[in-house]
Amino acid sequence: MVREVEAGRVLRVAFIVPPAASWALPLCELALMSARRAGSDAAMTLVTAEERPLLIFGKAASASVAALLAQAGVRLELSARAEVTAHNVVRLRPHDRTLECDGSSRFR
Repeated sequence: MVREVEAGRVLRVAFIVPPAASWALPLCELALMSARRAGSDAAMTLVTAEERPLLIFGKAASASVAALLAQAGVRLELSARAEVTAHNVVRLRPHDRTLECDGSSRFR
């Protein structure tokens, strides 16, 4: 998928961390790497049930990760559960919003 992003064929990606995941660090890294390679036309979103990204490492580390993601242009959807409702459409609960994506990456 990173190659597709780099080539400009995929511009809207949802990186989805399911609520049961206990180790989301690799997906955060993939979101950062993809955003850096995609350029400014891309819309990268990290969806997590956490109140803050990687809060397991503590508030300071979580704030640093959030800042890195923001600097790279990765949008955060926090305290959210993602449900893929149709081809490349992600519904965010309980926020009742949707994301239209060119691709999605699920961390298991």
